Amino acid sequence: MDYGPKSISDHIESLARLTGAPRAFVQEVRELFERKGIPLSSDGTPYVRALEEAFTREHTIRSGASRGPGGFDRSRGEFARAGRRWVQRVAGTRAADEARPAARAERPEPVETIELARPDPRGVVLGFEREGTLLVPGPDLLQ
Repeated sequence: MDYGPKSISDHIESLARLTGAPRAFVQEVRELFERKGIPLSSDGTPYVRALEEAFTREHTIRSGASRGPGGFDRSRGEFARAGRRWVQRVAGTRAADEARPAARAERPEPVETIELARPDPRGVVLGFEREGTLLVPGPDLLQ
């Protein structure tokens, strides 16, 4: 067994096997070294970190892209289930409201009613009308 320094080519091959990188990516990495004038047979130790990072990123991108369509389908299913639960809750709330008309009739009427003043043309409420007097909200009134 050879325990000498591994070449750049050996590092590329072992990382390709570990990450399952496609041949096109492996070829691209090889061509990058060749374009820079670095022989693939030279010692790969100075380039190990960069090679590991490149192959790890490629693997992360590839695995994330393969999960993407499935994630969309799972999200769509979750939204459909949430919608069905919402419809069931609304139906249950309506049934409960319809079962309580007697309870609603027993509620006392409010002692004093506050009517909103007419909004100005911009749709902003200027104040409240109480007993014929226009009141502007202040620190003592809830706003």
